[in-house]
Amino acid sequence: MPLAEDIMVKKDRVVTFHTHDDISYVAQTFYKKNISGAPVVDLEDRPIGVVSELDIIESVKKSRIEKLSQAKGLMEKTKVSEIMTKKVVTASPDTSLTELADLMFKKDVNRIPIVDKNGKLLGLITRGDLLRGVYSQIEQR
Repeated sequence: MPLAEDIMVKKDRVVTFHTHDDISYVAQTFYKKNISGAPVVDLEDRPIGVVSELDIIESVKKSRIEKLSQAKGLMEKTKVSEIMTKKVVTASPDTSLTELADLMFKKDVNRIPIVDKNGKLLGLITRGDLLRGVYSQIEQR
């Protein structure tokens, strides 16, 4: 059975954000990279949060914005630190696919940063990555 390190997207290909980034930049990056969420890391590359499309949508919704021009201003003023999910579910490179699936289900998360023993980001696993890992096992049989 493959492990997290076998199916994760490696760090050099993982989009990350910082707490001071504005959500306008995050939304643009999501659109350009065709992703729906990403880890928020500190200056030492340790995941300290996760930001997603849903976080941005909820932020705009809470502000009761009715015009696109107002949304743009709000998104340029709002920082990632204000909307990110702060409880990050992480896993180690030797976590099995079964354990990853269990974590995603129990913690209701769509992506899991993979970290080393010092908590530094090594990669990322999304639900799609997990599905591809499971499918690859079926194909090998």
